[in-house]
Amino acid sequence: MLPIGSGYGLILPAPRTYHPMRFNATTQEAAEILRTSESTLRRLRRAGVLRPGIHFCASGAGAISPTLLWAPEACQEALAKRSRQILTA
Repeated sequence: MLPIGSGYGLILPAPRTYHPMRFNATTQEAAEILRTSESTLRRLRRAGVLRPGIHFCASGAGAISPTLLWAPEACQEALAKRSRQILTA
């Protein structure tokens, strides 16, 4: 692998990572922050737009239906990116 900025073309941005403490909103709180509904969050999660470990995580290991905790900032970035892709398509 070539070092970043080694004169071989592209300089790739560092991947975004989110600290686990960013998963601080329940589904209801995340929906309010993002100005959307809980069902929309569920639909986006099932569609793969919002991904586990980046946009949400499960709280309560081993639970049949664990509570999801959301990273609203990461979700907002994903939704903005998705909107740009839809507008330019």
